[in-house]
Amino acid sequence: MRGFYPIKHRLFTILTLVMLTVAVFNVHSAYASSQKPDLTVTGINIPSNVTEGNSVEVQANIKNVGSGDVSRNIEVALYVDGNTNPVSIYSIPNGLHADREKIAYLQWIAEAGGHVLRVTVDYLNNIIEENETNNDFSRLVEASSAPFDLAVSNVDVPSTWVKVNDTVLINVTVKNMGHRVSKKVDVKITVDGYSDLYYLDENLPTNVERTVSFTWKPQHPGLYHVNAAVDSLGKINESNEKNNFLKEQVLVIDDFPWWNNSWHYRLLVATQNNGMVSHSFNFTQLLHTLGLFDVEFDNNSIRVVPYSETGEIFDVTSYMFNESGGYNSIGNATGELTWLANSVFSMIYFDVKENGEKNNTEKHIEETSNTYLSYIGEPEGWNTLIVKPKNNALILPNTTTMFEVKSDAKLSEVKGLASSGNTTLLFNFNTIDGVTWYSNQSFTEEGEYTLITTAYDEAGYIYRDSCMFKVGKLDLSIKELSFSSTKVFKNTPVDI
Repeated sequence: MRGFYPIKHRLFTILTLVMLTVAVFNVHSAYASSQKPDLTVTGINIPSNVTEGNSVEVQANIKNVGSGDVSRNIEVALYVDGNTNPVSIYSIPNGLHADREKIAYLQWIAEAGGHVLRVTVDYLNNIIEENETNNDFSRLVEASSAPFDLAVSNVDVPSTWVKVNDTVLINVTVKNMGHRVSKKVDVKITVDGYSDLYYLDENLPTNVERTVSFTWKPQHPGLYHVNAAVDSLGKINESNEKNNFLKEQVLVIDDFPWWNNSWHYRLLVATQNNGMVSHSFNFTQLLHTLGLFDVEFDNNSIRVVPYSETGEIFDVTSYMFNESGGYNSIGNATGELTWLANSVFSMIYFDVKENGEKNNTEKHIEETSNTYLSYIGEPEGWNTLIVKPKNNALILPNTTTMFEVKSDAKLSEVKGLASSGNTTLLFNFNTIDGVTWYSNQSFTEEGEYTLITTAYDEAGYIYRDSCMFKVGKLDLSIKELSFSSTKVFKNTPVDI
């Protein structure tokens, strides 16, 4: 039994040592876990001269004065004059080791006068720190007033081209690049003799933009400039008066008359100035756009016809057409067309051999200044107009009425279809010159009729037109009777 006690004593000693070791380890771990970071703003650097409206870079020195490291990104915010919403935020990547320092780069759009800038590190309180009360640093900054400076920053027209009598929306953007304006400011546009004036309200802060909308209805085709101006009346003394104006080009097109009824297709183009123009055209693709396939392009048919801005047709201008490599009149009618532009608008007329071959009239072009195309339209073919009957005309039953259709170009056939309810009448038009077509018709059934005409050329191009007319008897009634005077005297004229 005496030998048992030493063994028991030794076990007790070992157990005691183990417990002491664990206790020491726990104390060390507890000490280690108590190490925390402590982020603070040690200073703010700002340019010496700050002017209203400028973008000012605020550099804040961020230091970790604690005993622990930060491994996550550190969010820094800039506040102005006690506002609760930050004007700028910067994220310091990859955290910050203890006793190390980094710079946060913040931005502020300066306003005139004295301001308190406050930088706060860990402004969302995402990081547990030794001291949470030293995360702010404030500094007073004085920003000098900027001179007045208004500018037209943009003139927006929905498209580079519009049509005559379209209602065009023009947006003019004005920016205050200087000191706050506290009086009414005028914004003005002028274009083709039209002008309009709008007044902004009496509060236009620094670096603020305002957009004013105008509407313009062009009356004449041509190449115009939309001129926009701010403070056009000169009420504000500005540091820079040259940026008060801006202009945007816009092309106004119209439906120009057809040049020659022996030609069936055309393309509207516009040039920036007068001079020599060269441009590559794919006439096969233009014909495909018109719905014409497997037809043979006639390169002798090309004519360039200038138009005045009032639609007057000028003489055919000098031109040259150089076929491209691999040219094929059916599948690859491509080449470079060069001509002398002496007007803003020109129509390029062209045709296919199915409509009759043309003679080549190419001419040498004298060297002159070059210009370029500012607009290329969509190809268009001839169209027709129903001359008789007029839309909504009244036709007496069982009387012969002449229908008449006129075309821009010579056609091969024109058909008519008149229908009203269950009544349908099909007929053909006749012609002498291929341009004016006639048909005499008589109707027995009364009613509201729709007339549809379908016209064809030799290449298969088709155009349809329609109108309404009524077949019935006249039924007149007097709905109102009035006299020029309530008193009528013998032998005195009276208007009834």
